[in-house]
Amino acid sequence: MTGHIPSPALKRDGIGRLAAQWQKFLAAASVAMLGAAGPAAAQNLNIDRIADRALSTLGFVVVPARGAPFLSFADIDGTQNSFRSGQVGGGFNPVKGSPFYLEGYIGYQSYEPEFLLRTPLRDVDVDAEWQGIAATAGFGWDFPLAENWVFRPILNLSYGRASADATITGTAPDDEDLNFLIDGDINAGGYGASLVLAYERFEARRDVEFSLRYTDMLLVPLGSASDLDAEARVTTATAWGRLRYPIRNWQAFGEPVKSVFQASLSAFPGDQGDVVDLPWVARVGVGIQIGTEKTGVPLISATRLMVSYSFSDNYDAVGIGLGLSF
Repeated sequence: MTGHIPSPALKRDGIGRLAAQWQKFLAAASVAMLGAAGPAAAQNLNIDRIADRALSTLGFVVVPARGAPFLSFADIDGTQNSFRSGQVGGGFNPVKGSPFYLEGYIGYQSYEPEFLLRTPLRDVDVDAEWQGIAATAGFGWDFPLAENWVFRPILNLSYGRASADATITGTAPDDEDLNFLIDGDINAGGYGASLVLAYERFEARRDVEFSLRYTDMLLVPLGSASDLDAEARVTTATAWGRLRYPIRNWQAFGEPVKSVFQASLSAFPGDQGDVVDLPWVARVGVGIQIGTEKTGVPLISATRLMVSYSFSDNYDAVGIGLGLSF
């Protein structure tokens, strides 16, 4: 994924004044998020504006995404930028027969853009690496609507951390050195809610699952960065479906082995979609499921191995997913 953000003009004395750890991160994050195929116009460094974009991009691993791959390798059309991401988690009713619902997700991302940075003196090469990790919990309540249909409001809380590292190489006229190594990190907290409409039907010949989910969360900097005038509203709307069929008479651990087919379409009307110029993503996947309820493993009733393909206007990714049913 790539964003179209103007490149800030970086000078040695300006970077030297970024003494605090969060300030160093924001400078690196501004480099990491630029990732454009060609040079952009220079502008002054705006810490609050860069923090907004850092929080926005972290939103991609903060918002729970059912069926997301555990490992995804993305290709950004027309660039050499690398983007790896993944998320694992799920939700269940911890007490059988109770409407109380719990969910938990952990996600990560690694972004390695290669691009040119335009300064008032000359263009320089930039190699950047930006990594983020986030955990999100959800507490919901099931309201039955009809047979197999449930309406589920969820309260979501999250905590994330992002680190950045950027190497700028090049030599400017008059012996002004433009070689920098910028590193740092920033912590973020988030809160919000989700509305879910879910359909589930489990039969011997097939399992059918479908859901519509809308999640809206607000991310703010924490710790030493809490005095920043920055925030990000990350919003995702997703339609998701899954079909599972027994594979002939195949058995494993005394239970049928099933083929799995799933698809989803996600829209990003929040800040994260604006920052990386990614308004939507579609995903299709296929895999195999093995029942593990009789193995003695607590809570886990089935394990799935999935291969998926994701695409958008300027985005392509292949992914490997490990799914669990509770």
